[in-house]
Amino acid sequence: MKGIGVLIFLLVIALLSSLSASYSQALPPTTREIIIREREEGKCLTDEDCRGIVCPQVVGMDTPRCIEGKCVCGPTPSLALPSCFEYEQEIRRVLREVEMGKTDEEQLRRIRERYRECVPQPQLTIRTEIQEVISKYQAEKRNLTAATVEAIKSLNEMKAQLVLASNLTGKELAEKVREINEERKKIIKSYVESVRELNFARREELKKIIEDIKVGKEVEVEGEKVNVDKIVIKVNDKEVEIKPGDNVTIEVEGLVVKAKIPLRVREEKLEDAETNKVINVTPERLRERLRERLRERLRERIREAMLERKGDMLVYDINAEKVGKILGVIPVNLQIKYQISAENGEVISLSKPWWSIFVLG
Repeated sequence: MKGIGVLIFLLVIALLSSLSASYSQALPPTTREIIIREREEGKCLTDEDCRGIVCPQVVGMDTPRCIEGKCVCGPTPSLALPSCFEYEQEIRRVLREVEMGKTDEEQLRRIRERYRECVPQPQLTIRTEIQEVISKYQAEKRNLTAATVEAIKSLNEMKAQLVLASNLTGKELAEKVREINEERKKIIKSYVESVRELNFARREELKKIIEDIKVGKEVEVEGEKVNVDKIVIKVNDKEVEIKPGDNVTIEVEGLVVKAKIPLRVREEKLEDAETNKVINVTPERLRERLRERLRERLRERIREAMLERKGDMLVYDINAEKVGKILGVIPVNLQIKYQISAENGEVISLSKPWWSIFVLG
């Protein structure tokens, strides 16, 4: 009997242990258990969660970091790359302000402090550096475009380095940037007047050195008047040719538009040079817009198209001609006038003779 009692006791203990284990498995994990499990899986919320990771002693990969919820080996926080990604954009912004005559000593101090680890501290002797760029440019005559691109790139990098020069005040920085810009303008003017044509459609590298062109009676490149016969850009995969004159000529796929306003060419876009409004409906889309808006096959021949400013709107005045027959018998040339918005393509007005309703064909 005693042996049976011991056996029953052991069975009860085993049953209770089994129930306890099942109950424990059913319980939700504690916060600590979750953290331990996620740390083992490489998940994290902060750098502190990644302390247990062993990283190689290599610069840029020697510190456990929590990036996008995962533990990785990366740079120390002071050398973290995200701030350096903003470096070029921030420097360009500061340079624009400097070139506009705005200097903020406190802003310069903050930028120099923030980006001091992104690039080496510059040690520039400006006049010597500029002269080296010019000498190299003048020596290269075989490929003028490539030499110009390289020279402008070097001068732009020089300006960016100057922003980080801790020994320069805002006033000194502005003076040195002005000096570099003067040489930059001379190089661009020399190049432009040598080639006489700026073909951005076929020379992609020109976009790297020329950012702003104004076309009116004369052409201005980066604010400097130059002798240029024409500018060619690519808009909507079509080559658009622009020529200066009393009325600026825009030609694309055989369609010629005269502009009574000066135009600005910037980043493959056409703008009103005085209001900076973008000409969203460029000449090559006029026929397409007419078809879309009038919902009919365009049978008129465009005889004349003029781009002008009316009030605060940019519009195309279009004179078209349609050949037909009155009542299908008497041949006649029907004159039709359109006004189309150059900003959104809306047909503002359509004018034709009252008797056009009798014209067939």
